[in-house]
Amino acid sequence: YGVCEATCIALIMYSVSMMDDPDNVDHCHYWGKVAQALFSTFDNPDSTMIHRIEQYFHSLVGVWIEPHQAVCNTFQSNYKTCVRSGDNETSTEILVWYCLMNTLCGANLLALDDAFIDAGRKMAEMFQYQLLVFLACLHEHVAKLAGKDGSELFHLTNGPFQNENELLDFAIANDKSKLMKTVYFMKLFDSFWSRDFARGRIHSTEYFSVTSTTSIDSVFAWFYYGLMAFDAARNQPTEKENYLRIGEESLSNMRKWATHSTWNYQNKLYLLEAEYYYTQDMKIEAKSKYELAIQSSKFHRFGHEEGLCFYLYSSFCSALGDISLARHHLMNARRCYERWGLNQFRTNSPVVMK
Repeated sequence: YGVCEATCIALIMYSVSMMDDPDNVDHCHYWGKVAQALFSTFDNPDSTMIHRIEQYFHSLVGVWIEPHQAVCNTFQSNYKTCVRSGDNETSTEILVWYCLMNTLCGANLLALDDAFIDAGRKMAEMFQYQLLVFLACLHEHVAKLAGKDGSELFHLTNGPFQNENELLDFAIANDKSKLMKTVYFMKLFDSFWSRDFARGRIHSTEYFSVTSTTSIDSVFAWFYYGLMAFDAARNQPTEKENYLRIGEESLSNMRKWATHSTWNYQNKLYLLEAEYYYTQDMKIEAKSKYELAIQSSKFHRFGHEEGLCFYLYSSFCSALGDISLARHHLMNARRCYERWGLNQFRTNSPVVMK
């Protein structure tokens, strides 16, 4: 039938299909841009198809290379366009991605909590219950980090569950792997930022047990799992070899992703390298990487990860016996976390213990 609007969707899906190999990211991005350019040549294209092409590109392809904050702004703009045209299905899908990416980018938790509630109510009004379930799962842990008991969106989902545990039981019983993946990832996210690394490592194992594909959340899952693995390698000598292997795999993956987007992944790479050198007792190299990670996080506007860099650098300095410098970095971490909106500076820092 020749080239048509469906051809553009096919090109997008083709690019996504190759994303499991980080070496293909630039190639995938190229074909995604080709799909966008091809679609712009059609006269009077279907408006729903326009929204679908844009959503697929930015959520599945562009997000790997383009600055995550810019992707969030694009989602916001595209959402308004979909609402004006009456495309409820795409607009609600965009809302989920908008909330997820803002969560990962470190948007202020209190403002994000309000955004989740507003988005959930809009979804309920449009009877988009399936996507609302995913939104409630994401909101559960954002709300907890912001100081609330959990998400109030579950009661809007029109489903046989009123909380996350009931949702997980439902997902397992019905073999809903995407839903299980989302629940495990957010449990991992919450445990990591709450400094409950033992529980976080369990959720990491659960997360990777239900997914074998590469997605944007898997990048962050590897980042968190790698940092928790290096921590365990230092503190659990009998398991050091196993955890060091996990940390090194995380580091290897991040090196590949950072070649495609310095903006999104450079600070994460530096921090993983710092923790690796710390674990290997390479103090000079570790100190240099911690400082680079802090600078990169600040420059690329990942404020919550800047706080994380300060926090881990503080623990490193404390281990070296420099309590004054450790306390200085810990206070910087506190300020970053407060700007993020973290309800409580939960910490097991050696500086606090001393």
